[in-house]
Amino acid sequence: MLNNDMYFHTYIAIWLESIKHTIEKSTFESYSMDVTNHILPYFEKHRFKLGEIKALHLQAYYGEMIEKAKKMVRADFRQRQSKITTP
Repeated sequence: MLNNDMYFHTYIAIWLESIKHTIEKSTFESYSMDVTNHILPYFEKHRFKLGEIKALHLQAYYGEMIEKAKKMVRADFRQRQSKITTP
């Protein structure tokens, strides 16, 4: 079923479903949220096949996620700061 021509995002969806009944429900829900909200969108956009995935692709993914997190933190900080400084 798995082969190097399969898209990475397809594999991740299959993997997630395959572990569903082997882990706690809360763990599955957490994994599912991460896969659905972060991993699938990134890898669907880039359309890497399993045989093409290299460490640099994963590093690029991590880098993008870190930048998104930094933006969210800055936005949250600005929002909190404006509440404090607004009379």
